[in-house]
Amino acid sequence: MQTMLQYELSPFVDLFICEWPSGINQFMVQRAISQCTSLDHYMKTLPQHDNERAFIYGWLYPSVPYGYTGWSCLSPLNKLNYVLLSMRSRYAAMAATVMIPSLYADATPHAMAGIVLRGFLEYVHIYDVVTWKQFVNIGNRVLICGRLSILQFVKWIYDAYYLDTKENYFMWQRDSNRNAPPQKFPYSMH
Repeated sequence: MQTMLQYELSPFVDLFICEWPSGINQFMVQRAISQCTSLDHYMKTLPQHDNERAFIYGWLYPSVPYGYTGWSCLSPLNKLNYVLLSMRSRYAAMAATVMIPSLYADATPHAMAGIVLRGFLEYVHIYDVVTWKQFVNIGNRVLICGRLSILQFVKWIYDAYYLDTKENYFMWQRDSNRNAPPQKFPYSMH
């Protein structure tokens, strides 16, 4: 497991730190997600004070400084969920980009970011891609306080579909040319 982590999984996740490599497909990302999950299960079988357990835990769940709003503190599994989300729905990925740093800024427990990303993935799986109008509605909604389940978050996204929020500068400033979502990978996938 540690060999897989050091020579295969960790280098693959590191590819997404700055630029997105070409030639990466959904199968490769889903395989890496599965490897992260297997690594987590394996770690839980090790004794509590085992050095290997501490090493794996530190990689899978990096600590989040209070008030930190950057993406570098995302766990590898959450990064991969974000990559997969970006490949499936650019507006859903943009909505996650708006939401997740604010969750960290509010000192929300780390797992919340995973629920948001998996909720968007589940929404896309059930209802198809998120639309531009829905993205505007999501960006202007306040997320319900407390720990939502993935299905509760899917319903929260679904409910945003029927709102009629006006577009505002906050939403447009996330676009480099001010009149459309970014036209570069991975947002250009859909």
